[in-house]
Amino acid sequence: MKQDKNMAIYKKISILVITFLLFYFLLEAPYIIMKLLKIKKIPILLDSFLPLITSGIAFAILVFLYKKWFKKEWKNFDKVLKFIACFGIFYYSGLLQYIPVLLFRIKKITPNLEIVLGLFSNSIAALLVVLLYLDDLKKEWNIFKKNWRNCLDRGISYWVLGLFIMMVSNTIINTFSTQHLAGNEQAVREMINLLPFIMLINAGIIGPIVEEITFRKSFRTILNHKWVFALISGFIFGGMHVIGNVSNFIDIFYIIPYGSLGVCLALAYYDTKTIFTSISIHMLHNSLLVLLPLITSLIP
Repeated sequence: MKQDKNMAIYKKISILVITFLLFYFLLEAPYIIMKLLKIKKIPILLDSFLPLITSGIAFAILVFLYKKWFKKEWKNFDKVLKFIACFGIFYYSGLLQYIPVLLFRIKKITPNLEIVLGLFSNSIAALLVVLLYLDDLKKEWNIFKKNWRNCLDRGISYWVLGLFIMMVSNTIINTFSTQHLAGNEQAVREMINLLPFIMLINAGIIGPIVEEITFRKSFRTILNHKWVFALISGFIFGGMHVIGNVSNFIDIFYIIPYGSLGVCLALAYYDTKTIFTSISIHMLHNSLLVLLPLITSLIP
C-alpha cells in the first residue's frame, strides 16, 4: 500500500519534470535553430507568438506520453489539463498586452504605458484563472468565511517564518552579490517609483490572485503529499521570479528567498484548506513592499 502511494507520488513528480523540461526545451528550440541558421531578426509578432506555437507542440507530446504511460490515471487527466492551462495563462499573459497595442495602433511603448499594459494583461489573466477553478474557489471561500481568524492566524505564522528565511538568505546572498538586490525586485521598485497607485493594484491585489491560483491551487490539485506539494510549488514559484533577471551566477541563489516564501504560502494553503489564506497573506506581503518605499520616501 505504502509502495503504491510512493509510486503515485513519483509518477506525479515525473510528469511535472517532463512538463517543464519539454516546455523549456521547445521554447528555446526556435532560437537555437535561428542561431544555427544565422537568422538575426524575425518579425515582432512572430517572435511573440513563437513560444505559443512551440508550447502547443509540447502540450500535444505531453498528452500522448501521459495517455501511454499513465493509463490508470487517464480518467483524472482533467486535473492535469487544468494545471497546464493555468500555468499557460500565467506564462503567456504578457501576450495579452498586444490586444490594446494592436487595437489602438500604439507605436511607441513608454515605461509608464508598459506598467498600464501589465495591469491590463494581469487583470485578464486573473479573470481566466478564476474561471478555470471557479467551483473550487467558491467552496474554499466558504471555508475561509467560516474560519477566517484561524486561517489568517495560521497564514501569518507561516508568513513570519518565510520572512525570516527570506531576510537571512538575502543577507547571505547580498554579501557575495555586487548589485545587492534581486533583479525582479529592482525592476518592481523602478515601476513603483513611476506609477505607485497602479503598482499597488497590480502587485498588491491582482498579482497575488494570479500567482496563488497558478502556483498553489493548480499544484495542489495534482500533488497530495504536503511536503512534495510545498517544495515543488514553492521553488518553481521562486524560479519564475528569478528566471529572466539573472545577470551572474550569484543571482540564481535568489531562488532561495523567493522559494522559501512560496513554500510557506503553500503550507498555509495546505493546512487551512483554502486558497484565500495564501492569497490574503500574499496580498499583505506585496502591498507592504509597494507601500513601505513610498512611506520612507516621504520621511524628511
